[in-house]
Amino acid sequence: KKISKILIINESAVSKHIDSLKRLNVIERIGGTRGYWKINQ
Repeated sequence: KKISKILIINESAVSKHIDSLKRLNVIERIGGTRGYWKINQ
């Protein structure tokens, strides 16, 4: 929600972009709900 508000785009668009970044191994989620995103590149 925070990202979509900052970028002024839909939450679904943010979700699609995050999914594509995960697929390309650019980012990965470390931990659970209180975890963080690790940037690989």
